[in-house]
Amino acid sequence: MTVSFQLPPHPGARWERVLDTAESDWRRTFIPRGGRYRARGRSVVLFRSRRIAPALEVAPPSGDAAIGDGTAAAAPRAEAPTTGAPV
Repeated sequence: MTVSFQLPPHPGARWERVLDTAESDWRRTFIPRGGRYRARGRSVVLFRSRRIAPALEVAPPSGDAAIGDGTAAAAPRAEAPTTGAPV
């Protein structure tokens, strides 16, 4: 006997199975496609929702950091604060 169910939509996240007592290998990550899952009779299934990380955008260099030939200029070094004591 199996029980089929539909996980609710969760915008910006995906469902991930954490545990299914009917499975022998719990280390295998399983993400249900379309939010549908079939559980076997007399089993316990646990899901969690995980946020989907947005794609990282790389900003182009700006200001003095870019040179027209495509090479990057060295950033100016910060001066160490002086304490007044001789070095």
